[in-house]
Amino acid sequence: MRHPWISVAVKAAITLSLLGWLLDRIELRPLLAHLGSVDPWLAAAATALMMAQLLVTGWRWSLVQSGIHAPLNGDAVLRLTMIGQFFNQTLPSAIGGDAVRAWLASREGIPVGKAIAGVLADRLIALAILVAIVGVTLPLFHARVPDPALRMAAALIVAATVAGVALFALLGSRLTMWLGRYRRAQAVAQLAHDFRGLIAASPQTSAIIAISVVVHLAVIGSVWLLARALMIDVSAVDCLVIVPPIVLLTTLPVSIAGWGVRESATVIGFGFLGVAPAEALALSVAFGLVQIVIGVPGGVAWLVRRRPALGRVHAGEAGEPPRVEP
Repeated sequence: MRHPWISVAVKAAITLSLLGWLLDRIELRPLLAHLGSVDPWLAAAATALMMAQLLVTGWRWSLVQSGIHAPLNGDAVLRLTMIGQFFNQTLPSAIGGDAVRAWLASREGIPVGKAIAGVLADRLIALAILVAIVGVTLPLFHARVPDPALRMAAALIVAATVAGVALFALLGSRLTMWLGRYRRAQAVAQLAHDFRGLIAASPQTSAIIAISVVVHLAVIGSVWLLARALMIDVSAVDCLVIVPPIVLLTTLPVSIAGWGVRESATVIGFGFLGVAPAEALALSVAFGLVQIVIGVPGGVAWLVRRRPALGRVHAGEAGEPPRVEP
């Protein structure tokens, strides 16, 4: 069995390699000068917007959990969302906090299968809406990015996502029934059943989609505010076009908290807008620091709540995970 630290070491190596590649091509002095000249008020506004985005993300997750008939109370949703953000910045993946959220949700009394299904459905919906934004802005992307390979890659991602969602909407019920016949596939069958219900007939569907759009626009707005704070000459429309593909790449679990991948993508993406590499790297680093700042309250919540949660488990109150029914 592969040792888990091998995966961590690989991701750390990728992160350091990408950051080293950037720093080897970008002078450090201009980078530090840009970061040192940031407008504190605009940076604070960007941070506040990202914190608001995090709270709205928690609201979406609560609707998802209600949609799969495994609701979480408001206090738990807020606390676990913030803790998830903290672990997104500390675990060797940009989505590691999702696993923590699912685990802690099960400690709140949510059946394990439903906790995992809720978090995965929340993530999948967010990614689908992000790809939809990429698709809607594709003509603007082509106008700003002359590279044919990147144009083709963006178009293929959008087409594949649309085809996948359409196919799942048509054949999802058959897939669920087929998987339900096999005991080891029941968890996947449950996820397929819950996800199909959310995108097909859930009364929460419209709200979940609208909230997802707001969340992504808040992230884009935060990057634009940081660009202004660093006196980088890009428009809000430019950020609307360039930021979603960067965020999409950052979700790939190949580096620690997305560091390195985000910086490389930002330098390349904003380079098409005429932004100097040092300025683009400063923008990406600033955004990464904002992510860390909004994760601090989650770290505090984790430290405060960790011992009682572990105490309940050792006392035997957690019980066995329930069997997932398709």
